[in-house]
Formats: sequence, structure tokens, C-alpha cells
Amino acid sequence: MLMAKQDSGRVDEIYKKLAGRNARPGEWKPERHAFAQKIVHIEDACKSVLEAIRKLDEAPFDADLGQIERDLRREFKFLETLEGYD
Repeated sequence: MLMAKQDSGRVDEIYKKLAGRNARPGEWKPERHAFAQKIVHIEDACKSVLEAIRKLDEAPFDADLGQIERDLRREFKFLETLEGYD
């Protein structure tokens, strides 16, 4: 899974907190780094889900909600892919 540069920085930030210190080059623990990546991916997906729910809440009662529903289903599907992501 590719990450944007800012996501990579966020992963590094979380990794350092999990490790309790700054890791020196070559000292990264792959499983801890993967866990930090998972946290960032879930955080991003949850923000997208909440944004889609907000749009649904704010939509007029008689609005065509097809795109909002598709966006929400897409985000839920992405979250499901992260269940086994280690």
C-alpha cells in the first residue's frame, strides 16, 4: 500500500511514540512499523467515513444520495481490508 509523504511522516511519528525513542537507522522493527502504518491507514479511513456520514446528515431529505452512499460504502469496504492487515 503506497503512502503519501505526509502519511509517511505520521507513521514515523507514531512509530517513535510506540518505540519510546527515536530509532537510529537500521534499528526499525518491521512489525512495529507495520503497526504504526495500520494506525495511520485506519485513522485516515475513519476520517473519510465520518466525512461521508456528515455529508449524509447535512443532505436535504429529498436529495439524491447516491454518490454519498457510494462514498460511504467504498470507505467501509476499505476499512474491511484493514482487518487482517498486519
